[in-house]
Amino acid sequence: MDNRHELIKLKILIVDDQPINHELLNGMLREAGYSRINDIIDSRDAAEAYKKFKPDLVILDLNMPHLDGFDVMEQILEIDPEAYAPILVLTSETDQEYRVKALQSGASDFLNKPFDFIEGLTRVESLLSIRWMYNQLLEQNKNLDILVSERTQELELESQNRRDAEERNIYLAMHDSRTGLPNRLLLEDNIQKLIDMGEQQSFTLMSIYLERFHEINHTLGHHNGNALLGKVAKRLSQLSLAIDSSMVIESVDGVDQCIAVLEGVNFGLLIDNNKIDSTGEDGLQEQLAKIANDLLAKMEEPFEYQGMSLDIGAHIGMAIFPSHGTEPGILMQHAYIALEFAQRKNDHYAIYSSEVDPYSARRLTLMGELRTAIDKDLLKMAYQPQIDVINGKLIGVEALLRWNHEELGFVPPDEFIPLAEQTGVIKPLTRWVLKTAITQCADFLNRGMSIRMGINLSARNLQEKELTDYLIDLITEHNVPPELLVLEITESAMMEDRDHATKVLNDLDDKGFRISIDDYGTGYSSLAYIRQLPIKEIKIDRSFVMDMIEQKDDMMIVHTTIEMSHNLGLEVVAEGVENQESLEELKKMGCDVAQGYHLSRPVPVADLLEWIKEAEWKVDKPQ
Repeated sequence: MDNRHELIKLKILIVDDQPINHELLNGMLREAGYSRINDIIDSRDAAEAYKKFKPDLVILDLNMPHLDGFDVMEQILEIDPEAYAPILVLTSETDQEYRVKALQSGASDFLNKPFDFIEGLTRVESLLSIRWMYNQLLEQNKNLDILVSERTQELELESQNRRDAEERNIYLAMHDSRTGLPNRLLLEDNIQKLIDMGEQQSFTLMSIYLERFHEINHTLGHHNGNALLGKVAKRLSQLSLAIDSSMVIESVDGVDQCIAVLEGVNFGLLIDNNKIDSTGEDGLQEQLAKIANDLLAKMEEPFEYQGMSLDIGAHIGMAIFPSHGTEPGILMQHAYIALEFAQRKNDHYAIYSSEVDPYSARRLTLMGELRTAIDKDLLKMAYQPQIDVINGKLIGVEALLRWNHEELGFVPPDEFIPLAEQTGVIKPLTRWVLKTAITQCADFLNRGMSIRMGINLSARNLQEKELTDYLIDLITEHNVPPELLVLEITESAMMEDRDHATKVLNDLDDKGFRISIDDYGTGYSSLAYIRQLPIKEIKIDRSFVMDMIEQKDDMMIVHTTIEMSHNLGLEVVAEGVENQESLEELKKMGCDVAQGYHLSRPVPVADLLEWIKEAEWKVDKPQ
């Protein structure tokens, strides 16, 4: 490799007490193109010159007065012990021991005096080439160190960002998005840890429900409702910390938090029964009643908001560990049952008992066996046809869950689905329904029938981060277009957390799924709110449709809903079509789709296929 144009840029230090040698060496080097040369006559100046000049090669005479070449090499090695410049020694000595000593002292090569110019230049350029390659290696290592350092910093930043994101996701998963308080999951985790400590640990779960928030939301709007909820949660948090026996759910930066959001406007508080001065179960319940009454009395003080004085009432339901349950889900269920009892009786509070929950044995049986029914595929699916009223076609079916219990017989969905929501079984239950329904939708396609599949989702399902991904995986596995899936959500499910529900529904809509509002007219939403959502259809609740021929008010509601929905570009499905006259009237009103017993009851898939063969309704083929 010809690198001579790089070599002539290097620096050479000549240390020799004979001026004639300097003259000869300079002539040889400068004629070859080297110009960066430093001449030292007095060897005592050599070390200082080496420091300042930083040469790439030292040409050094060994026999000099004051300091000989060995002394100079010793000084150079002290200055630069690991990376000193190569040293070309000038000497007339031929003794082997002398030369070995020079090599051991730091010499790199020898040039005999008197020297030949060609040999001298060759040895100089040989050592300079080595030095140049060494310098290149140093530069490459330096650049590599910089790249490694920069990449290390990038990886450390990425790792930190990942850790921050993971911590943020964990925080969001464990906290209520509106108030920032711990949520149900974090409270359940705390309860499980207390339970794991054994029955010597006694505590009470208080379920606190805020009244009149639906009215406030409808009057002032959800934005103001959420702002007011933050003020109420702050007061509740402060009051809970003032209770001597309250238990800390979370401590962040030295700030304790004793309140958790169970869902909506339902809060949870843990009381350490061991810190309550009482005798026996009756004494404990008396003290718990006092704590509840004191808390409720302070919550009754009006809240000042935007110039208004607002009263926020509350009810409390309580369940005691271990008397009322030894699992987090059971304790929460029993506290909620006690809360419902207090609300029904218009009492401020209630403590769980078997008298409060007359269905406890049945509920416990169902809760315990529902998961088994899911795992062992003991549940069944029925399908109710949906007819395109205008074109006379079978356009879709609604998938409806059925459970025939071995001992209890038929268990209605409105009994076991709320239990599934309260005990955490709703996720595997929904997974079972989705998988079964989508598999059946794929079977319809394989039979040459393009039939929409309506599937009901609950409020809890809208909280699942993996819901959209799970649906995508299922339809991909079974080759089902997303537009054939109609995801039906009730008004109440949307209203529990409007912002989050809107985000989830937009995500599902972006993936091509069809969103439907189920049981429209029974909740609190309005078409003005619904128009902000990616809704494709409205399902009018059967309670308005089934008696509309006799009840003119119901007829007016159905007619108005159809007109307003069409103005918003929404398709309308009428549930509860019980007779031909209702079907004809819906057709006159321009209703798009009808569903009800007059057309068909919900039936197993085998019966549905027979119905399709015999019925007058046509079915579209897959495109």
